[in-house]
Amino acid sequence: MNNNGNERGIDNIAVDLATSAYSTSISYLLLGLTLMPALAWNQVVQGLIKKYVKGDSYGEVAYAIIVSIIAAVIHNIVGNITGVEQQQL
Repeated sequence: MNNNGNERGIDNIAVDLATSAYSTSISYLLLGLTLMPALAWNQVVQGLIKKYVKGDSYGEVAYAIIVSIIAAVIHNIVGNITGVEQQQL
C-alpha cells in the first residue's frame, strides 16, 4: 500500500504549522517593540498631567478616554488596511 498521499498531507501540515508559528512569533516580537515606546510615552504624559493638572481633576480619566479612542481608531484603520477581520462579540 502506498502512503505517499498521507506523507504529502503530513508535510503540508508541518509546513503550515511552521509558517503559522513563525508568523505568530514575528507578530509578538513587533508587539513587544511597539509596547516599549508606548509605555515610555505613557509615563511622560502621566507625568505632565500630574505636573500641570492640580487638585481634584479628571485629567487622568480624560487621558484614558482619549488614549482608548485613539487606540480603537488605529486598530480599525490597521485592520482595514491589512484585511484582518475583527471578531464579532
